[in-house]
Formats: sequence, structure tokens, C-alpha cells
Amino acid sequence: MPVLIDHKIIQTVKETAAKLQLNVYLVGGAVRDIILNRGCVTDVDFVVDKDLDRFVTDFCKLVSGKIVEWSDKDRRVFYKQKDTFTHVDFAAMTGLNITDDLMNRDITVNAIAININRLDAFSPQYLIDPANALQDIQNRKIKACGPRSFINDPVRILRALRFARKFNYRIPSETLVLMREAADLINRPAIERVKKEFFILLDQNHPEKSIRQMDEIGVLTRLIPEISQFKGLSPGQLHHQDLFNHSICTVAELPAAEKRISSLPAGKFIISEFSPQQQIEEGITRKSLLVLTALLHDSGKTMTRQNNGRSKTHYGHETAGMDLNREICKNIGLGKKGQAMVATMTRHHMRVLHLSLQDKLTERAMKRFIDAAADLFFELLLLSVADSMAIGRSPNPDRIIDVISNILDIYRRDKGRVSFTPLLNGNDIIRMTGLRNSPQIGQLLNKLCELESSGTINTREEALAWLKKNKNIA
Repeated sequence: MPVLIDHKIIQTVKETAAKLQLNVYLVGGAVRDIILNRGCVTDVDFVVDKDLDRFVTDFCKLVSGKIVEWSDKDRRVFYKQKDTFTHVDFAAMTGLNITDDLMNRDITVNAIAININRLDAFSPQYLIDPANALQDIQNRKIKACGPRSFINDPVRILRALRFARKFNYRIPSETLVLMREAADLINRPAIERVKKEFFILLDQNHPEKSIRQMDEIGVLTRLIPEISQFKGLSPGQLHHQDLFNHSICTVAELPAAEKRISSLPAGKFIISEFSPQQQIEEGITRKSLLVLTALLHDSGKTMTRQNNGRSKTHYGHETAGMDLNREICKNIGLGKKGQAMVATMTRHHMRVLHLSLQDKLTERAMKRFIDAAADLFFELLLLSVADSMAIGRSPNPDRIIDVISNILDIYRRDKGRVSFTPLLNGNDIIRMTGLRNSPQIGQLLNKLCELESSGTINTREEALAWLKKNKNIA
């Protein structure tokens, strides 16, 4: 097969194997992608039947690379190919032979191999396919390799869901049963492995479907226990679903929100500056963080519910949710930068809605949003529209789109840089209250910021009047 025979990495591996008289197998995704005619093969993994370190050392010399030891049985070689840095993964064979090795893998579509020594005479009969992967690929199914596949490594549950979403394959009921049986073990593997696979899953198309599947299998609330409190909780008067379903609908509406914003005069130009695949840390993109925030944006409502006669309110849920979501992100292993991004998006996800409810929308209020959003400007716009669309009733998403159109005009005019001076500063509060070096000064400033963001206060005079009346609040 030309895509293999002419592949430079594979030919170098073949040359090394022939020199050392070893059997080396191309396994997993690369073989699957060749069968699916998915074009250029870039991600290649090999299994070496013996003398792994001897083989990797010789290969590394040929490519002038560097060896990284992942575990006692896994090696990665990094090297530069032309102007591009690349890597190749090698693993020691598990079991007595390649059949044992493949049957110890996660899902059948990954349990397929080719002995690279036979590439020159490649034909389907040379595929090593003990799990009937070829048949499952043709039938578009994701199946476990064996009854203990997920128990042996619970992270495989997330991997199976990822491949089902990536290829739009179906997971048969017997495999779903095996996934449910292993769901209680999902927190047993190293947190880094679980986190990485979780966020890669969120980065696929239609993440809302994966979230529902995770919930049905039983892993979602084991990864994020707080989500169990979303079920059955009314998010507010205007919502037609409980908090759990509203949150998933918000995730589902993100692509439609992007489409609506892109249709605005300045929208397409500005959305093009958004880089959803930018990595925040290894395996975690801006898109996956936005999806997680969309799922958790109203988490604070589990702690702020108040009954006011006939209505139920959740005042301050953004602030409560900011702290809760930061803790959730920490517990699932997200780094400090990712934690801060999710917390900030949660804190400000109501800002555009508040602007849309103002009788008079001032340029200052819109600039304040741009300033607060900072480098999360695009995510907050998308989240605002998706949240509104997921509610299904008033507040009218069209009004929010009109506000965003005005915000985008200012953002484009000022090239994203706004000059913003607070209505009052710390010295103003000291003069008015007599407070000095007190935490209360910061509390008053934060409260004034909240009131301006919601449109309650719009001028310096209004801010001074509020401070005079409320200067003794805690």
C-alpha cells in the first residue's frame, strides 16, 4: 500500500527492525485510518516483540532524536523532520504474541495491526485482526475487546466515548453494560490520564451527546459529583427545564450561538480571531474549557436559591459559581490557568444579559464588559447567546444579539483595547467614608462594579449617592 510503503517513518522503523532481526508491528489508529482512507498517516504507534530499548536506541540514532521513557514498557522518540518536530511511540509487546497484545487493548477498532516486514506485499490478508476490527469498522460500531477491558483500565470508558463521537459510531448495548460495570472505578487511574481524556472528549463535535452518555453510564457525577445537585433543580421562572438539562442545552447551543454572532456585520471578522483549538495545557483547548463552563455556568444556583413569594431567585449565583467551579476544576486536575479561565467565564456569564435589560445602553457599560472580559471576550459572547437560546423563552435572544452587535462595533473600532476609568476609586471611598486600609474598601468597590455592570448605576453622581447611602455595608 503506497501510503505505508512510502512513509518515511515507517521505512526507518522497517530498516531498524531488519537490522536487529526483530518483529515490529504498526498498530491501532494508523491502521484503522488507512482502512478508512483518511489520507496522510501522521500519528504512528508501534509494538516491538522484544529488546524494546535496543530497538528504540538504534531508531533514535537514525533520526537524531531524543528518547522519553513514559513507563517501563513505553517509549517516545522526539525528533525534527524537515522543519517540523514530530514524535513516534514504541511499546513492548504484552502477552506471548501480537494477538495477545491486541486483545488486551481497549476497543476493537484499535486492536488491529500490520507486521511492517510484510509491507511490500501488503494486502488485507496480512492484517492481524483477532478482534474482528475490520467488521466493526464496516458496521460502524465501537465494541470492547474483552469483558474486562474497562475494568482493567477505566479511562478506556472515556476513550470509547471519544471514538464513538469522532467517527459517529454506535456503541452496542453489551459494551455499554461493560462500561457501566466499570464506572465506579473511573477515579482509580492517575488524575492526569482521566483529565486529559475527559477534555479531549469535550473537544469533539456534539459534546452534549457525550455528556449525556457519560451521565447514563454513570461516570459524569463520579468525575464531577456537584452535577448530581443539578437534577430536578429549577434554574428560574423563565426556564422550561431543570438545571441539568438547561446546562446540557447550553452546551448544545454553542455552535448555533457562533453562527448567530458570525452573521452580524462585525461578527464574522471578530469570530475569526477566536482560536478554539489553542491549547491551554496539554490536551486541553479553549473550546473544551468553554464546553465545561457552559455545563457548569449555573452551578452557583445550587447554593443561592431563594423563595420570594411565588418566584424563585438565585441572586449572586455567578459569584458563588465562580468559587465552586474553580474548586471543581482543581479537583479534576486542571491547572491554575484553566481554573482561572473557567472561574472568570462563570463570574461574567450574565453580563451581556444584564446589558440587554437596561433601558439605556451606554457605551461606557459596553466598554466595561469588554474590559472585564479581556482575553475571554469571544467565549463570553458565545456563552451569553447559548445560555439565552437554551432558556427557550424571554429574555429574548434577539435583544441579546442586538447588544452584542453594538459591543462588537466598539470592540472592532477600538481594536479590542478600551480606555476605562472606574466611576469611583479607593481614594473617593476613603474621603466619603473615612475608612483607611480596610478590606471594606475593596468590598465597596466590588459592589459598585457589580451595580454598574447590571445597569443599576451609570454615572459618577449615582455612584456617590449610592456610597453615601450604603457606606456602612459589610
